[in-house]
Amino acid sequence: MPISRLSICFVDAPWHQMIFVLQVKQAKYVVDQLIFVEFRESYRLRNRRLYNKSYHLQHEMFLLRANLLHAINAINNCVLTTFHTAGEIFMKKNSSQSIDIETMIQLS
Repeated sequence: MPISRLSICFVDAPWHQMIFVLQVKQAKYVVDQLIFVEFRESYRLRNRRLYNKSYHLQHEMFLLRANLLHAINAINNCVLTTFHTAGEIFMKKNSSQSIDIETMIQLS
């Protein structure tokens, strides 16, 4: 889905927006907390077959983790920037019409 269509989808369904943001935040947390137990020293010593390959595999897995984090952070940045911009446009458009907070709530 192109980025331009992504911003159109956010305007239509506010609850789906928040669910999507929470899913992105959850994915970011999970990848941040990702630990590769198989590459710890004690596990490698127990499993001699993987001992020689473990350094290369460990490097590959950490590169995969870095790429996943980069992609998730890019999506998160795009979504939150879109929300922030939409909020600013809404405030600029409707701030001249409203005097108090109740009027602002009725406009939304």
